[in-house]
Amino acid sequence: MPILHLIISLPPIVIGAWFGIEGVRETGIELAETHCSPKKILNTGIYSTVRHPQYFGWVLAHIGISIFLSVCLSIYLSIYHL
Repeated sequence: MPILHLIISLPPIVIGAWFGIEGVRETGIELAETHCSPKKILNTGIYSTVRHPQYFGWVLAHIGISIFLSVCLSIYLSIYHL
């Protein structure tokens, strides 16, 4: 595995994981696990920037892992479905 792929892929993976963890932390684990609707719309913290931080984090991490594994088709499909 080329070291360049590791260097390029780490920022999207780490940032994606941060978005996902931060989104779950702000809504609470109970709400994130049951997929219930929140009592009010969250518009503070990470939700003031991104409406769905868990999904956004997943897409970023997927792009990073695709770069790490050198899978060009996966990168194309990730970006195409944004």
